Amino acid sequence: GCFDWNFYGFTEIKTNRDIDTFRIRGGGGTSFDTAAQYFSGKKNVNKIIFTDGCDSFTLRDKKYKDIKWLVFGDYPFTPSLGKVIRVDERKLMQNFEQEMGM
Repeated sequence: GCFDWNFYGFTEIKTNRDIDTFRIRGGGGTSFDTAAQYFSGKKNVNKIIFTDGCDSFTLRDKKYKDIKWLVFGDYPFTPSLGKVIRVDERKLMQNFEQEMGM
């Protein structure tokens, strides 16, 4: 699902084609509370948020403890709950270029 201050709904991703045709929506501000509240009550949903980490917030509710934050970029992001996985921009671009045969 895409979000900024609003949540734009979920899109199920099952194939590479789903990824290729996925339309990113939103921009111009971020509220992690908005994203987290939409899937926090669902037990069988992978709770992964792709972000640059630019938001100041504190999630205190324990229902957010299993969120995985994939952080792209160097913004100093340390959420109060969940696990942060940093994505190195150079490695990501190298992998992309190799896959595309560049």
